[in-house]
Amino acid sequence: MPLTMKRNGEWPIHTAARFGHLESVTYLHEHGAALGVKDIHGTQPMHLAADGAHLEIIEYLHTHGAPIDSPDVWGRLPLHHVTKSVSGLSAVIYFVTRGVLATAKDNAGNQLLHGDCGVHVLQWLHEQGVSLTAENDMGEPPMDTAAGANAYEMIGWLAAHGVSLTARAKQALDERLYDWIPGSVAAQL
Repeated sequence: MPLTMKRNGEWPIHTAARFGHLESVTYLHEHGAALGVKDIHGTQPMHLAADGAHLEIIEYLHTHGAPIDSPDVWGRLPLHHVTKSVSGLSAVIYFVTRGVLATAKDNAGNQLLHGDCGVHVLQWLHEQGVSLTAENDMGEPPMDTAAGANAYEMIGWLAAHGVSLTARAKQALDERLYDWIPGSVAAQL
């Protein structure tokens, strides 16, 4: 496939970054593919590498000049795309230790902790002093956005770390989940 051809709005380098194919990213770059090329949503290969927590691709792209703080059309940085895996935590640490603010907001005022970032990332953000109750532009704290995403593990972690359950979070929880919720959290229900 030529380097200039788009497929479903993506360039080949987007697809390679999305699926974690470092050899393909390297090949495409060496043959002229731009590392900061955007698809129709302003998404760059860095966003897609972050989405898959492909740290080796994130490092390659960054060391070869791709920006780590370029927003897509929704104002989401690659940091906002990081998955909720343990390897996602490594990607978050990579971005933050290279100058991306852990509290960076997208166009809706959402920080990373307003998404389903997972407890590993949430714990690290908490250790960095990020507020667990910061509201987005809709007035929603992370507890509410976790409830909206059915991110029960995050709801439990937030509650176990002193964040009060909101009405929305209580509504999202049901009796099937009580078995894994810490007793101090269940008492708030």
